[in-house]
Amino acid sequence: MEIDLKEYINIFIEESGEHIQELDILLVDLEKNKKDKKILKKIYRIMHTLKGISGIVGFNDMSSMLHSAETCMDMVLNAEITLHTRIIESLFEVSDVLKSTINSLREGGQPAMDFKKQSDQFSQFIKKQPSKKSRKKHPIPYSFDLNKYNDKIYEALEQKQQAYTFSFIIDKKEEVKDSRRRILFRRLSKHGEILDYRPRRTDDYYTKNDLKINALFIGTVTDELLADVRRVDRIHKFSYEEIDSKKLAQKAAPAAVGKEIKAFADKDTVKVKVEKLDSLLNYAQELTILNLSFQNIFDRINEFKSLDDLASDLNNPIDALAKTTQNIHQEIMRVRMVPIAHLFQRFHRPVRDIAANFGKKVGLKIKGEDEEIDKNAIELLFEPLLHLVRNAIDHGIETPEQRVKAKKPAEATLELRSYSRQNRLFIEVYDDGRGIDPEMIKKKAVERGIIEATDEITEERLIELIFLSSFSTKEKANELAGRGLGMNIVAEAVKKLGGEITTGTEKGKSTTFTISLPSTMEIISVLIIRAAGGIYALPLGAITEIIDIAHQDIKTVKNNEVFMLRDTVVPLIKFEKYFEVTQAPPVNGKTTVIIIESDGQRFGLTVEEILKKQEVVVKPLPEPFGTSYGINGVTVLGDGSVALIIDVNTLVKQL
Repeated sequence: MEIDLKEYINIFIEESGEHIQELDILLVDLEKNKKDKKILKKIYRIMHTLKGISGIVGFNDMSSMLHSAETCMDMVLNAEITLHTRIIESLFEVSDVLKSTINSLREGGQPAMDFKKQSDQFSQFIKKQPSKKSRKKHPIPYSFDLNKYNDKIYEALEQKQQAYTFSFIIDKKEEVKDSRRRILFRRLSKHGEILDYRPRRTDDYYTKNDLKINALFIGTVTDELLADVRRVDRIHKFSYEEIDSKKLAQKAAPAAVGKEIKAFADKDTVKVKVEKLDSLLNYAQELTILNLSFQNIFDRINEFKSLDDLASDLNNPIDALAKTTQNIHQEIMRVRMVPIAHLFQRFHRPVRDIAANFGKKVGLKIKGEDEEIDKNAIELLFEPLLHLVRNAIDHGIETPEQRVKAKKPAEATLELRSYSRQNRLFIEVYDDGRGIDPEMIKKKAVERGIIEATDEITEERLIELIFLSSFSTKEKANELAGRGLGMNIVAEAVKKLGGEITTGTEKGKSTTFTISLPSTMEIISVLIIRAAGGIYALPLGAITEIIDIAHQDIKTVKNNEVFMLRDTVVPLIKFEKYFEVTQAPPVNGKTTVIIIESDGQRFGLTVEEILKKQEVVVKPLPEPFGTSYGINGVTVLGDGSVALIIDVNTLVKQL
């Protein structure tokens, strides 16, 4: 029967993708710390793992290439060959080949890369090793650190089992000795557990001589076990010895065991397809809307005094339903969320490659990597961030010579930062380069006919011109930048995510691009208001208080309306002016004002009526509306009506 490997290939794509990303990070670190054995061992482990899983799914050429790389790393670790730049470059090439292969598999294709080139490169490195006489000998250890397996052995003893050391020889005629070892271990595993074995070095299994192996085993030696061993061809001189319990350390205290169990449990994870989570999330959102419908019915019943008892009976189950609904939704959201480190860590390699291409030295720093983001947003944000990183290195960061002349470190700093504030996620790309020159932008804009030389434009508005299509300050385009497309792509991509991008710069010192993203598909607490005849929602977290002010208390200062609040001048934003709608006149000469605080600034927003507080599901605005300035999303209320969610962060920019 032919085995369908499709399912296993999907697992291979997912598993190998994670290993390759880690490999890129380690290789960038290895370039700076060539003698760091911890990094070398991690790279060796990744090569070994990738070799194994590629062999399982039948990618033998890929497995052979990885075996060559693994052997090379093993020899570096054992000081048999010297790690030099060409080896590191070859390891980067392995990573690139693997990524191309993974992308091809994702699109339904087959590995079409030439793995032989990389295999031959590593073979050349290995051939250049010193002669056998000068090579360091690595004796095979035939004893085990029993303390390492202390608890396991004690557990076996309590179950009336025993611990043994097994010893056997694989015949020199066996060409694939590691395969023979695996066959024997599978037989032994039916009778107990192999805790450890020696040797483990890959090259030891390619000897043309007999190979002696020792194994640490817990279980019971029976006639059936010995018969299974005899059935394995080319295994000789099998012997075993029972381990004396007196050689073991004293049994660990229960508290330590509990801690170890907890550490193990923390690693226990289940992988779930995002599509399934999306389906669950949709149901949870429908449940939330259904709960709001019940609440609406309850409010209507409560208007009739004769039905007070019925309203009272309904109140408790409605509250319970609301709480359960919110808990379900929040738990599903938690499953969907991943640390933003999954996004940021992917930039170690691009930063290294782009900097090398432009002849610059750049060190990447990451801050706020524990902030969480929806898994779907990871892929959507990678390209925009890559454009910003490329722009920072190309346009913003100076060459090492220019930096030294400007009394800066030769190596520039590029930072990826993340933080949350008022139901929004902020992502920043910072560089300590030359900053943005507004005058240079104005000059280029005039040359391209975007503005007139006589136009009076603020520096902030000039800097925003870099996000226009086909705008670039670079004189000549190259393969990485200069065609004026990158920043426009960033702005469009961020807009599609319901966010916005702003720029902060200090000439000669630094530039920071800040992406602000709204909460999507999330339940938040809001204040439902009526304004200009429509229903809107304001996030409760931004509201400090609600007051009524008389019309005569509103003053005008420099064409801006303000009012006094406890001896403090507070700016006033009139809803109808900001959103260009018609607002009803104040009742009894007084206007309801919601005091809002955002980004350290306080202001008042006029509304017609305060309706109620409520938990709502936030969804992005549907097409064709896209992203509307000042609107954070949309929600469906209990009576089926739709309310727009106001973005207070954009309101504050009007001050």
